[in-house]
Amino acid sequence: MSKNGFLLVAIFYATYLVTIILGLNYLNPFLKPLLLPALIGLVYFSNYKKDRTLLLLALFFSTLGDIFLLSSKEIFFILGLGSFLTAHVLYIFIFKRAQKSIAPMVVNLVLLAVLVVYLGFFLNYLWPNLKEMKIPVVVYALTISMMLWTAVNNWFSNKSKANLIVVLGALFFVVSDSILAIDLFHHKIEFGRFMVMSTYLAAQYFIVFGLDRKFVNHEK
Repeated sequence: MSKNGFLLVAIFYATYLVTIILGLNYLNPFLKPLLLPALIGLVYFSNYKKDRTLLLLALFFSTLGDIFLLSSKEIFFILGLGSFLTAHVLYIFIFKRAQKSIAPMVVNLVLLAVLVVYLGFFLNYLWPNLKEMKIPVVVYALTISMMLWTAVNNWFSNKSKANLIVVLGALFFVVSDSILAIDLFHHKIEFGRFMVMSTYLAAQYFIVFGLDRKFVNHEK
């Protein structure tokens, strides 16, 4: 994937975030469905070969999630949640297949402890307001935590800058979804939409950019 291509996507994402800041909400239904296809185009027309289909599918399901979440109806929220859940499972497969070795047990135990503590406090914080969404949210939270865990393990198996960028993307995903969950199920956050979308776009961008540096540019 070309550096110019990534630069153009970054400019597009920055422009979209400016429309949020300016309150140009009427543009959202037109721009949001194009956000992930911009990355899909980079992957499709590149020399990316390692798990290319899995990555394209992850970005495709993320696109579906973006489209479904344009609606405030509960059924579309469920469909959006399912779409992003599928994307995270695909990312887990991609990161796991890239992993050359297992991280030291002490690293995995510490990481597991951190994730368990975070999930425990976070789900307890949201629990009274989740109602019939308890099971879907728990399943989603566990899946995205596994995605982050797999990305970190991949970095420990090969501590390259590319893998670190992927970890950063996975971490941004957790932050984005955490902000969204608080905004939806607990209380409205000031500038919540900007915070969710800026971290979400950073997540997808860094994951694809990191994988590009690893498998196309062969960064060690």
